[in-house]
Amino acid sequence: MPVFLRYHGWIFFIYSADCGERPHVHIGRSVGTSPTAKFWIDEVELFSASGLTRRELRQIERTIEDHQEHLLAEWRRFCEG
Repeated sequence: MPVFLRYHGWIFFIYSADCGERPHVHIGRSVGTSPTAKFWIDEVELFSASGLTRRELRQIERTIEDHQEHLLAEWRRFCEG
């Protein structure tokens, strides 16, 4: 499970089996624990969230927007080789 970014206590990661899906990241304080979110990163959009406030989701979304190029490059490097 590669971690693409660590930022303000959040980790941005994918699961190896996710490469068949549209580019996205999972976000949490640690892997496999709540609260979590899943955002598409090609066009930044929330897919799902559990246990996060609107404020946290906005902060995460801004972080993804600020690091979108890096996150997409990492996704492609990992999933497309």
